[in-house]
Amino acid sequence: MLTVDDAAAADGLKNPNVDPLAATAPDQGKVIARDLQIIVNGLWQAGAEAISVNGHRLTSRAAIRFAGAAILVDYRPLTRPYVITAIGDPGSLSADFAAGDGGSYLKSLEANYKIRGDIKEHDPVVVPGEPALSLRAAKPAQSAVTRQGPNLTTAPTTTAPTKKPAPQTTETSP
Repeated sequence: MLTVDDAAAADGLKNPNVDPLAATAPDQGKVIARDLQIIVNGLWQAGAEAISVNGHRLTSRAAIRFAGAAILVDYRPLTRPYVITAIGDPGSLSADFAAGDGGSYLKSLEANYKIRGDIKEHDPVVVPGEPALSLRAAKPAQSAVTRQGPNLTTAPTTTAPTKKPAPQTTETSP
């Protein structure tokens, strides 16, 4: 289990005199969607078999995105701290992650921006199942090919309409 959180403010509180709308640069101590993407990809690279972020299962169709300052997983907003749960080989997953791209990126975030990252091995770990797709309506598709006995026949063909010649106009000058 890996917990990633924003850097702690120096005084424990955000400065109330700073207008967040007037800021010209992003808050460098804040976890952004790209950070989670790189860390999660590092876990996949290290051999994770299943991953969730704050209880949202990641699959091949899942996406970690941003909308303004919010981080979304499959269009559901996450709240900090970001708890990433991964299932994999207990003997090598955390070591391979730490030695790989994701681990070095997390170390860089910690060293340069004071973003907090804490890896703890837990046994057992539960990752929720993939959310089921729901089907609202379905109907059979129409096919141009129908099966009749042992031979395949095609649907009756129609002749294309013939084109009428375009009307001709003449121009006269006065």
